[in-house]
Amino acid sequence: MAEAVARRTAGQVVTDIARLTGHLKNEGTATAGTTTSLTDATNQRTPTAQEKSVIGKYLYLPSGTGAGDSHELSAYSTIGVMVWAVAGTAPTSTSTWL
Repeated sequence: MAEAVARRTAGQVVTDIARLTGHLKNEGTATAGTTTSLTDATNQRTPTAQEKSVIGKYLYLPSGTGAGDSHELSAYSTIGVMVWAVAGTAPTSTSTWL
């Protein structure tokens, strides 16, 4: 029997909704992480002079280690390093982010 709707993970649905509603600022795959930070030295290239455009935004991990975690960014002091206040699961190189 055919499916009327393709099977999708919750992370894929969140990614599509964010993209279609214009709420997706950037996305990528982590290159490193701790319980309170995620580093993406490849995809996140917001200049530090524009750190206020990143602080207060939300980071969502749709897949990989920490999938489903969401964090409000509290600091952005180095290009590619996003920091939040409340500890969560440490992202790894398998973690994708929005």
